[in-house]
Parts: sequence; structure tokens; C-alpha cells
Amino acid sequence: DLKQAGQGRQEPVLVVGGGVIADIAGFATALYSRNTPYVMLCTSIVAGIDAGPSPRVCCNGFDYKNLYGAYHPPVLTITDRGFWASLHPGWLRHGVAEIIKMAVMKDLSLFELMEAWGPQVVRTNFGTLDGQDDPLFQDVCDLIVGKAMEGYVRS
Repeated sequence: DLKQAGQGRQEPVLVVGGGVIADIAGFATALYSRNTPYVMLCTSIVAGIDAGPSPRVCCNGFDYKNLYGAYHPPVLTITDRGFWASLHPGWLRHGVAEIIKMAVMKDLSLFELMEAWGPQVVRTNFGTLDGQDDPLFQDVCDLIVGKAMEGYVRS
């Protein structure tokens, strides 16, 4: 409970988590004292490229997807690929699928990057596993994430 914890109306809340946490915490801070600011520290790919930087925060209710929601972007989104080293393979695939979806719809060059580098990106959890310190590959991973975030923010 933010009120019982002494959360001030203008004091940013630090939110650490994946896409679902980003949506629920963003929605909660939108409701608390009419738009309490929050900082999003993204721990998953979907959070980093989709839910984290999104101005739209929502949650399901009564068997309806995104029934409740608001427009309440974080004051700051931090995406650090280092968190992705421990991602479950299913969560990794969800993130890659989201990137490919964005690439197909909005950015041919991102699609081509994923086509060329995708298998290595998946195999190495975006270059976060041990022994993945090749500067070129690290730059490619940063470029993929950056283009995916840019594609989302532009939409």
C-alpha cells in the first residue's frame, strides 16, 4: 500500500520487473494521488522494448484484456540487457517475437538485423551469457534493442 508506506504524491516510485509488472505498477501509480511518477527498471525484453517505455498502462479484468487502463508513461525507463542473462527461454522467445512483429510492421532494417543475427542473439540471450564480449556483436545487440524501442515509441 503506497499510502501506508508514506509514498508522497510527487515522489517517484521505483518499479523493477517485466512487462506485466510495468503495466500493473504503471496503472497503480496512475491511480494513486492522480498520476504519481514512476521509474521503470526493465528486467525482461518485453518490458524493455514495449511495456516499459509505453505511455499506455493497463490490466485485464472480468475476462477482458486491457479492460482497465490509463495513459501514464514512466518519467524514466532503464533497460539493461544484463538482466536478460537469466531469462527463461520462453520469456526470451516472447521478447524476440515482439521485436520481429515490430520489425515486420515498421522497420525493414530491424527485420534484416534479426534475420542475420537472430540465431546468435537468441542463443546468447542478447549477448549477456559468459564469453559474449565481442564488441561488434554487443553493438549489434544494442542496435537491435534500440531500434525496437524506437519503433515502439514512434507508434
